[in-house]
This record gives sequence, structure tokens and C-alpha cells, in this order.
Amino acid sequence: MSNLSRFLISGRFQRTSIGLLQKDRVTLAMLLAQASAYQIDNSLIARILDEEMAGIDVSTETNRRNEVMVRAGSLPIFKDRIQTVDSGEWDKFLEEENAEDYVPQIWDLRLPELDKQLHKLLVIKLFRLDRFVPAAEQFVAVVFGKEILDTTGDLREIVSQVSATTPIALASSPGFDASYKVEGLVEQMKINCANIAMGSVEGLATADKAVGNAASSGSWVLVKNVHLTPGWLQSLEKRLDAFRPHPNFRLFLSMETSPKIPINLLRTSRVLMYEQPAGVRANMKDSLSSLSMRPTRQQPAEKARVYLLLSFLHAVVQERLRYVPNLGWKGFWEFNDSDVSFLIHLEVIRF
Repeated sequence: MSNLSRFLISGRFQRTSIGLLQKDRVTLAMLLAQASAYQIDNSLIARILDEEMAGIDVSTETNRRNEVMVRAGSLPIFKDRIQTVDSGEWDKFLEEENAEDYVPQIWDLRLPELDKQLHKLLVIKLFRLDRFVPAAEQFVAVVFGKEILDTTGDLREIVSQVSATTPIALASSPGFDASYKVEGLVEQMKINCANIAMGSVEGLATADKAVGNAASSGSWVLVKNVHLTPGWLQSLEKRLDAFRPHPNFRLFLSMETSPKIPINLLRTSRVLMYEQPAGVRANMKDSLSSLSMRPTRQQPAEKARVYLLLSFLHAVVQERLRYVPNLGWKGFWEFNDSDVSFLIHLEVIRF
């Protein structure tokens, strides 16, 4: 068994990639595939990941279609085949939303399956850069299996794995608040958890007091938006070194990714990376999965329908924020799972 296989089977890849954004996990998996013992044309992976080979989204820059055709035709692997493809196939590939399902076949059918996938990925990078990450995910899933990218991790399991002296850092991309994950777990487990939002002088004093009390009693503390107070994080880092907390104590730090976060604190923490799910379906699935953690009683059927509609509304707003300011909205504002939780709470009161 190769070192790569042992690395994957042991779960170390999953634990490492939990702290990465989705696009970074895909890049790491591509590099692992390149370094593996699989029968893959590594030169193709290098070409795909080469920053000098610029990708273009011809579906939006339609005037550059001929330019990209010429550039793709100059590559030896495509030169003899690119002109043999019917123009209708190219039109469909350049117009369909899920372009990765309509890539014209401009490679030798006798190639190994993984090399065919790499040729397909290279065509997508050249012509439909907007679909590159989903296509790369498909390739990684073919090589390592679909579960390789499902690395969000069960927060409850992670809490049981870490020690009382290891903070759990919930880092997120701007505009996404991951603190609701902790709040949902607290509600599910009926744990006593202090909830502090940073951003004011009062918040610093309250956080210090809450951490001290929880460390003594063995309860939990959730400190939100710690990226706003890097100075407090530096003092927390020194404080943790001298800590002798209760074994049941857990400290959660929610933050946006920022270079101001002390690197040593991140090294001593269990870092979980969260980001807005891509697509309406993924957004709805995430919202509805958080609802499944709530205590349930006999409820009217209308309530489930309202939850579905609220999740759909939330998903549409989330997805549309990706296109600010080019799609009707003038500016970007934060809209995340805290908002849908608030709406759901209002509906609970009504029912």
C-alpha cells in the first residue's frame, strides 16, 4: 500500500481539508492525484493547474470564442480533433449551465478513463472557466471517491475528540456566520453555553469573565466575530498556555478569515472552515439539515411547507448575493443562516 493510500485511509486528509475552502480542497486533491501511483498523465494535471494557461468563460465573453478555439487548436493533444466536432456540440457546451455534462469529445477514446477526465477538465478550463471547480470535483470523485470532498465533519464528534485546552475555531468566508452550528448543537445536547459577540469594549470584559467561569465549571463558551479583536486573541493565546480547565470545558471561536488572526492560536486550535454552499439546492439542503436537529413534536403539515418555502427564499437570496453588483442589487450585505433561523423562529411563534 502506498503512503498516499495510508494517508487517505487514516483520515488525515479529511482532518486536514476540514480547514480549507472547497476550491482549496479540490486543488489539494488534484495535487495528491498527481503525486499518487495511479496511471495518470501528470503533465496534464500540471498544465491544468498552470496559472499561465488562463481560462476564459466563453458563455459570457462570446466574442472570444474564436480566440479560444485557436488557442485550444494549437495544443498538440487537441490539434487534429478540434475541427472534427460539429458546431452544434460546441454551441450546447458553451450555452448550457452544467457545461461539464456536455463537453465535446476531442480526445482519443482509447485513452485510460482518468486521462479522458483530464482532457475534459482541460477543455472546461479553456472554454468554461465558470464550471471549472464543479468539473474538478467530478475528477477528484472519480479518482478518490465521492466521500473525499465531504469533509465538513460532524461538530458533535469533533467536540468529543478535542481536549479542553484546544479551542474550536469556526472560520468562514465573509458574509457567512458559522456560529449557528454551535447554537444548534447546544440546543440539541442541552449544554450550558455562554454566548458573547465581540466588537465592543464591554464584549472583551464579558468574554474574559465567561471563559474563566466556564473553565472552572466545565461549561461551554461561544465567542463570535473574534476577527474584530485580534488583540484579545493574542492575550487569549497566552492565557490558554497557563490554563488548567475542567475536562468538559469547550471554547468556540467564530471568525471570518483574516490575516489578523494570530497564527499560533490557529495552530493550537481545531480549525473548521465553513462557506456559503454553492447553488440553491445545496443551500436548501444545508438549511433543512439544521432544522432536523431541532426537537420535534406533533406539528401541522402546513408548518413543514412553511419551512420549505423559507429555506427556498433564503437559498435564492444567498445565491443572488454571488452576483452583486451585476444582477440588480447595488451592494453586498451579510445574509446567512442566522437570518433564516430568525424567520423560522417567527413562524414557530405563529404556530
